[in-house]
Amino acid sequence: MHYKLLGFSQDDSVRRYQFERILGNGATSAAFTVFADVELARKFRITLQELPSLCARLLESRAEDHPAGDLFLTDADLEVHAAANLSAAQQDQAKRALRSRRGALAAAARTDKNVAPPSAEVG
Repeated sequence: MHYKLLGFSQDDSVRRYQFERILGNGATSAAFTVFADVELARKFRITLQELPSLCARLLESRAEDHPAGDLFLTDADLEVHAAANLSAAQQDQAKRALRSRRGALAAAARTDKNVAPPSAEVG
């Protein structure tokens, strides 16, 4: 079973995503509408491109026998996703910092090798 996005429409700051549930045999079993507040998504720094997959995940988290109808992407749903995005961004930032430090250390090591040792003066 999976959910197929049929399209969306927008009224003011609310997007309405239309999905249909596709069973394992390819048959359509139900239609769903998931509402997402665009302004709320922006508040959590969630891009518009992420909203359809968030809506699909919300549908997939429901029981298979969940009746067709309307669902809403809530503040809590968006907050959880935003926290995961932040965590991923922090991990990426830490990796970049580590690579930068490694690069600086490697450059310093190359520089040290290129510097001639002080000459011994006989006095």
